[in-house]
Amino acid sequence: MNRLKKNVSASFAGNVVYAISQWLLIILLAKLGGEQILGLYALALAVVSPVFALTNMNLRAVQATDAEKPVNFDSYGRFRYLSSISSMLKNSFRRQSQKLTSPSSWP
Repeated sequence: MNRLKKNVSASFAGNVVYAISQWLLIILLAKLGGEQILGLYALALAVVSPVFALTNMNLRAVQATDAEKPVNFDSYGRFRYLSSISSMLKNSFRRQSQKLTSPSSWP
């Protein structure tokens, strides 16, 4: 039980650090890039995030809180790698099929 508490705490701390880094990235984009760059970033996140969220399947938290360790880390890593590759392929095919214009041609 003590190990589970430690793993949940580590997972929570990782999520907090990730959230803070995302906020800092948005602040930097707003300050240094302006409204247009921030808007492009928001559009990119809106298009790409759902696909990555579906293929991610919250594996980080599952692996961190897996107290009995019936599945080894390599299996999680391989599955995460394959799902990330499939997400990137899905997003690149989506881009080709929708023929989105490049940001350089936007006003």
